[in-house]
Amino acid sequence: MNAVKTFLKTNAWELGVLAAAIILDQWSKWIVSGRMALGTSIEVLGRFFRLTYIHNPNAAFGIALFGGGFHLIFSIVALGLLLFVRYKTPRSQRGSRIALTLILGGAIGNLIDRLRMGEVVDFFDFAIGRYHWPVFNVADIAVTAGVFLLLFSYIRDSAQQSADKG
Repeated sequence: MNAVKTFLKTNAWELGVLAAAIILDQWSKWIVSGRMALGTSIEVLGRFFRLTYIHNPNAAFGIALFGGGFHLIFSIVALGLLLFVRYKTPRSQRGSRIALTLILGGAIGNLIDRLRMGEVVDFFDFAIGRYHWPVFNVADIAVTAGVFLLLFSYIRDSAQQSADKG
Protein backbone atom coordinates (compact mmCIF):
# COMPACT_ATOMS: atom_id res chain seq x y z
CA MET A 1 0.00 0.00 0.00
CA ASN A 2 2.94 2.36 0.67
CA ALA A 3 4.08 1.94 -2.94
CA VAL A 4 0.67 3.08 -4.18
CA LYS A 5 0.63 6.11 -1.84
CA THR A 6 4.15 7.11 -2.91
CA PHE A 7 3.25 6.66 -6.56
CA LEU A 8 0.21 8.92 -6.18
CA LYS A 9 2.36 11.57 -4.45
CA THR A 10 4.65 11.71 -7.47
CA ASN A 11 5.04 14.67 -9.80
CA ALA A 12 2.05 15.51 -11.97
CA TRP A 13 4.04 15.07 -15.18
CA GLU A 14 4.73 11.44 -14.33
CA LEU A 15 1.04 10.77 -13.78
CA GLY A 16 0.39 12.61 -17.06
CA VAL A 17 2.84 10.34 -18.91
CA LEU A 18 1.22 7.28 -17.36
CA ALA A 19 -2.31 8.46 -18.16
CA ALA A 20 -1.36 9.45 -21.72
CA ALA A 21 0.18 6.03 -22.44
CA ILE A 22 -2.86 4.15 -21.12
CA ILE A 23 -5.48 6.46 -22.67
CA LEU A 24 -3.81 6.64 -26.11
CA ASP A 25 -3.41 2.87 -26.12
CA GLN A 26 -6.98 2.07 -25.12
CA TRP A 27 -8.46 4.82 -27.34
CA SER A 28 -6.54 3.62 -30.42
CA LYS A 29 -7.62 0.01 -29.78
CA TRP A 30 -11.23 1.14 -29.35
CA ILE A 31 -11.10 3.04 -32.67
CA VAL A 32 -9.55 0.13 -34.58
CA SER A 33 -11.80 -2.55 -33.11
CA GLY A 34 -14.88 -0.39 -33.68
CA ARG A 35 -14.12 0.46 -37.31
CA MET A 36 -12.39 -2.63 -38.67
CA ALA A 37 -13.34 -6.27 -38.90
CA LEU A 38 -10.99 -8.65 -37.12
CA GLY A 39 -8.28 -9.88 -39.50
CA THR A 40 -8.67 -7.09 -42.06
CA SER A 41 -6.00 -4.65 -43.25
CA ILE A 42 -6.02 -1.11 -44.56
CA GLU A 43 -3.02 -0.02 -46.61
CA VAL A 44 -1.72 3.33 -45.35
CA LEU A 45 1.64 3.42 -47.16
CA GLY A 46 1.30 0.46 -49.50
CA ARG A 47 2.62 -2.80 -48.11
CA PHE A 48 5.21 -0.90 -46.03
CA PHE A 49 2.64 0.27 -43.46
CA ARG A 50 -0.84 -1.11 -42.92
CA LEU A 51 -3.39 -1.09 -40.17
CA THR A 52 -4.13 -4.77 -39.55
CA TYR A 53 -6.62 -5.58 -36.81
CA ILE A 54 -5.66 -8.75 -34.94
CA HIS A 55 -5.98 -10.23 -31.46
CA ASN A 56 -2.67 -11.48 -30.08
CA PRO A 57 -3.00 -14.20 -27.41
CA ASN A 58 0.80 -14.41 -27.08
CA ALA A 59 3.52 -12.29 -25.48
CA ALA A 60 5.28 -9.32 -27.06
CA PHE A 61 5.86 -9.63 -30.80
CA GLY A 62 3.68 -12.73 -30.96
CA ILE A 63 6.08 -14.92 -29.00
CA ALA A 64 4.17 -17.95 -27.73
CA LEU A 65 5.39 -19.06 -24.33
CA PHE A 66 3.21 -21.33 -22.19
CA GLY A 67 -0.34 -20.28 -23.05
CA GLY A 68 -2.79 -17.49 -22.24
CA GLY A 69 -2.92 -17.99 -18.48
CA PHE A 70 0.85 -17.72 -18.27
CA HIS A 71 0.82 -14.40 -20.15
CA LEU A 72 -1.73 -12.96 -17.74
CA ILE A 73 0.20 -14.12 -14.66
CA PHE A 74 3.49 -12.91 -16.17
CA SER A 75 1.92 -9.50 -16.92
CA ILE A 76 0.71 -9.10 -13.34
CA VAL A 77 4.08 -10.15 -11.87
CA ALA A 78 5.94 -7.82 -14.26
CA LEU A 79 3.61 -4.98 -13.31
CA GLY A 80 4.36 -5.55 -9.62
CA LEU A 81 8.09 -5.62 -10.32
CA LEU A 82 7.83 -2.39 -12.34
CA LEU A 83 5.95 -0.68 -9.52
CA PHE A 84 8.62 -1.79 -7.03
CA VAL A 85 11.56 -0.64 -9.19
CA ARG A 86 9.84 2.66 -9.91
CA TYR A 87 9.14 3.14 -6.20
CA LYS A 88 12.83 2.58 -5.42
CA THR A 89 14.07 4.94 -8.18
CA PRO A 90 15.00 8.33 -6.70
CA ARG A 91 13.17 11.41 -8.00
CA SER A 92 16.54 12.84 -9.02
CA GLN A 93 16.74 10.18 -11.76
CA ARG A 94 14.10 11.83 -13.95
CA GLY A 95 15.01 9.98 -17.14
CA SER A 96 14.75 6.61 -15.45
CA ARG A 97 11.46 7.56 -13.80
CA ILE A 98 9.94 8.68 -17.11
CA ALA A 99 11.21 5.48 -18.75
CA LEU A 100 9.72 3.28 -16.04
CA THR A 101 6.47 5.24 -16.22
CA LEU A 102 6.24 4.65 -19.99
CA ILE A 103 6.92 0.93 -19.51
CA LEU A 104 4.32 0.83 -16.74
CA GLY A 105 1.73 2.62 -18.91
CA GLY A 106 2.28 0.19 -21.77
CA ALA A 107 2.14 -2.80 -19.45
CA ILE A 108 -1.15 -1.57 -17.97
CA GLY A 109 -2.60 -0.93 -21.43
CA ASN A 110 -1.91 -4.49 -22.56
CA LEU A 111 -2.95 -5.93 -19.18
CA ILE A 112 -6.35 -4.24 -19.55
CA ASP A 113 -6.82 -6.15 -22.82
CA ARG A 114 -5.69 -9.45 -21.28
CA LEU A 115 -8.09 -9.05 -18.35
CA ARG A 116 -10.96 -7.96 -20.60
CA MET A 117 -10.50 -10.35 -23.55
CA GLY A 118 -7.72 -12.79 -22.71
CA GLU A 119 -5.61 -11.38 -25.55
CA VAL A 120 -4.23 -8.07 -26.80
CA VAL A 121 -5.48 -5.89 -29.69
CA ASP A 122 -2.67 -5.14 -32.18
CA PHE A 123 -2.87 -3.13 -35.40
CA PHE A 124 0.38 -1.41 -36.51
CA ASP A 125 1.73 -3.58 -39.33
CA PHE A 126 5.09 -2.87 -41.07
CA ALA A 127 6.84 -4.82 -43.82
CA ILE A 128 9.77 -4.23 -46.14
CA GLY A 129 9.80 -6.69 -49.01
CA ARG A 130 9.49 -10.14 -47.53
CA TYR A 131 10.56 -8.94 -44.05
CA HIS A 132 7.51 -8.46 -41.87
CA TRP A 133 7.61 -7.00 -38.36
CA PRO A 134 5.13 -8.51 -35.87
CA VAL A 135 1.93 -6.44 -35.56
CA PHE A 136 1.96 -4.20 -32.47
CA ASN A 137 0.07 -1.40 -30.68
CA VAL A 138 0.53 1.89 -28.79
CA ALA A 139 1.25 0.07 -25.51
CA ASP A 140 4.10 -1.77 -27.21
CA ILE A 141 5.47 1.57 -28.45
CA ALA A 142 5.36 2.96 -24.90
CA VAL A 143 7.17 -0.10 -23.51
CA THR A 144 9.82 -0.02 -26.26
CA ALA A 145 10.38 3.74 -25.92
CA GLY A 146 10.63 3.29 -22.15
CA VAL A 147 13.21 0.53 -22.47
CA PHE A 148 15.36 2.62 -24.82
CA LEU A 149 15.05 5.67 -22.56
CA LEU A 150 15.96 3.54 -19.54
CA LEU A 151 19.08 2.23 -21.33
CA PHE A 152 20.03 5.76 -22.41
CA SER A 153 19.51 7.06 -18.85
CA TYR A 154 21.61 4.24 -17.41
CA ILE A 155 24.45 4.89 -19.88
CA ARG A 156 24.28 8.66 -19.24
CA ASP A 157 24.20 8.20 -15.45
CA SER A 158 27.11 5.72 -15.58
CA ALA A 159 29.17 8.11 -17.71
CA GLN A 160 28.38 10.97 -15.32
CA GLN A 161 29.39 8.89 -12.29
CA SER A 162 32.65 7.93 -14.02
CA ALA A 163 33.35 11.58 -14.84
CA ASP A 164 32.63 12.60 -11.25
CA LYS A 165 35.06 9.96 -9.91
CA GLY A 166 37.77 10.74 -12.48
